[in-house]
This record gives sequence, C-alpha cells and structure tokens, in this order.
Amino acid sequence: MAAQMYDEEQMDSEHRVVAVEGIEAVHAGEDLDGLPFDCWWIGFLKLILKHHGVDVPYPYLLGLSGEAFSIHYESGNPERAQRIWTYEGGDDTDFLNRACRAFGFAFTVHRPDGFEHALAEVRAQIDDDQPVLISCGHGPALVVGYHVPEGIYAWIHPERLYAKVDDHGWVIPETLEEHWSKARLPFGEPSPFLSLTFRQVAEPRDEAEAVREALRAAVTQAGDVTSARFPDLRRGDAAWAAWIDDLQAGRAREPFLYGRFLSTLVCRRLAAAALCCRAAEILPDSADALTAAAGTYDALAAGLHSPAEAGPDAPTAVETLRQAAANDRAAVAGLP
Repeated sequence: MAAQMYDEEQMDSEHRVVAVEGIEAVHAGEDLDGLPFDCWWIGFLKLILKHHGVDVPYPYLLGLSGEAFSIHYESGNPERAQRIWTYEGGDDTDFLNRACRAFGFAFTVHRPDGFEHALAEVRAQIDDDQPVLISCGHGPALVVGYHVPEGIYAWIHPERLYAKVDDHGWVIPETLEEHWSKARLPFGEPSPFLSLTFRQVAEPRDEAEAVREALRAAVTQAGDVTSARFPDLRRGDAAWAAWIDDLQAGRAREPFLYGRFLSTLVCRRLAAAALCCRAAEILPDSADALTAAAGTYDALAAGLHSPAEAGPDAPTAVETLRQAAANDRAAVAGLP
C-alpha cells in the first residue's frame, strides 16, 4: 500500500498526502545514470521499474527500447521542425513494449470516461502503491501522490510545466484537467485522460534475445521511414535528409531548438554505443562488428558536441550534419 504522510498542522485522517514511496524527482536535462534525462518516456520507465525492484541503468534501458538508435524530424514547419519530440519515441508504443518485455513487464493503458473517472483511477492505483504515467500534451508526467481532501496531485514533469514544486520536489499541477485532456500515446490519436500502469507479468527475457531485438529495431528505423498518419514526420535517413534540407534553405534555425535537438541525439547515440558494447560481451560471435559500431556511435556523438554550441548559422553546420548522417548509416550497416 502507498504511504500516508500526514500534515504537520492537521494530524487527522481527513487531511493527508497519499504517496508512492521511494521515487525521486528528475527533470529534463538532469543527469540520470550518466546521461541527460532527454527521452522522457524511457526515463520514467526506469523510475517505475526501480520502484518495482528492477534497477536498470537509464542508458541501457534506452538502448534496449531501440530509441537510442532513432531520429525523428518534422519537416515543413520552420517553427517546430527542429523538435525531436523527445517524449514520444517510435511509432505507437513499440519502444515501450521492447523495454518492458526485457524485464518481464507489461503496461495497461487506461482510457477512463471523463476527468473525474480518471482521477478516481489514479487514486486507486496510488493506493495500490503504483506510480501512474500520464500524457499531458506536452509530454508524459509521473503521478506519485495525491492530497486529501483538496485533491491536489503530486507529479513529476520533465519541464515543471504549468505547475509549482513542493518541498519534496514534486510538481503540483494547477491546470491538470486542461493539459491531461490533450493526452495521447506516442504518435497516436488524442485520448483524453489516458494513463499507463506497469506490472511484472513474466520472468525477464534472456538478455541476448532482448539485445538482438533492440539491434533489429535499429536496422528497421534506419531506412527512409515516413508515417501515413503524420506525413511531415521523418525517421531514419529521411529525417537526416529533411533536416539538412531545411538548414540549407534557411529554415529550422532557432538556436535553442537546434541545440536541444543535437543534445538529444548525442544522448541517444551514447546510449546506442553503450548497448553495442554490452552486446559485444554477450554475443561473442559478433563482438568485432558490435565494438566497431559502438566506436562509430561514440564518434557521431563527439562530432555533435561543438556544433550544438556553435549554433545553426555556423558555416560548418550542414557539413557536420552530413557527417553525422554518414556515421549513423555506417554504424547501422555494421550491426549483425
């Protein structure tokens, strides 16, 4: 059961905070096991798994999900073209499924009928000591508690949006209904007040098979992938090409988004390198190829550090992206 933390001034059953214990707040860009917290869905999954007694390093979980190898780019919109949608991952929930399956976990998607039913569902899960992952339009948030009788909800949001922070580092949403009403699964259709809960349903998979599945996802995501539902969205080689085209045409030059996009790619490719290094240890027949791929991903990440500081108008910006795209193709081509 969840812990009940009583108010200091009113120590009675009518005024209390009910909370999931042992979950520390982490926010966008902060260190999480050696990498910035930039892939929010996977970062929150790491916190959820740890709450259930499975402590997986965030970079390795990012690798097992396949998201470490991804690149997403929205073309044709100069204002938003740089955004990698760090909180949305791959098509639908494949990336979450891969990461969960590796450790015998599965998630349930709750689609309640209306805001009040959604709140009741969250309270029931918190009472059962289950953190609840919700989508708020601007990305996921992890609900970790609520206050009785006011109904205030304690959550962790990567960017602390639309909220204030309490003494525990939790975000107290001030406009929860408005933003939760914009919920959706990654790249999915709107589904107001959607939430996810996670439970272990099987034994952990054989690690070698989980790693192989992540490597297969890397190859699948590397092609010229587009989406019928999101025609301006590009993935893999198509994403690199669209980004380079926009930069050459003078679009997508907002410095903050440019730097954030590059920083996110650095984070993901470092996780890809870490997964390849681990794969080389457990797949000895492919060790040489995997070690070489890890080195290429490390080189790609290193090559993107200084451009993020120089900005999108630097004379070398386009050539830097071309080299990064070539390194990405070379790394995938070398995967077993």
